[in-house]
Amino acid sequence: MLRRMTQTQGQSEPSAAAPLEYIGERLADLRAEFPGWVIEGGDMPFASFRAVREGALGSMVLGAGSCGGLRMLLDEVDAVDCGRAVLALRDALHVRGVTAKAQGLTLAAKTRAGILRTVHARRGVFSWASGTELGPIGDITGAADRMMPVLGLGAGR
Repeated sequence: MLRRMTQTQGQSEPSAAAPLEYIGERLADLRAEFPGWVIEGGDMPFASFRAVREGALGSMVLGAGSCGGLRMLLDEVDAVDCGRAVLALRDALHVRGVTAKAQGLTLAAKTRAGILRTVHARRGVFSWASGTELGPIGDITGAADRMMPVLGLGAGR
């Protein structure tokens, strides 16, 4: 099987004549990587691939001419969502008496003993730097409550 490949974000992207199975695999990979989105082939020539997510403010629809382009858009939306959540988590910890600093998709807070602990947000999930998950970015209160004992600052509210 011959196909023309180009480099996009470190991944190969097939030409427009790529086999349907390959495109199906790429779409399945995107669905696994970005849960909460309906990801499918589109019917418009300029946006062959689309992703739709329902939310409190309505639907968000992304369209792209390639799977790689759609992945880049989904990645950007994830970064915005996670960035907002990190700021909200910082504020929730502040209410609990914790001084925390947010930078990008990372939050840093000191334990009672003065040890710096970091939390990252990615793909809709808060995780400690060790990889242990704190929970979804939509559950700010729960994540803050789960952080308090680890920081040695008592139980959450």
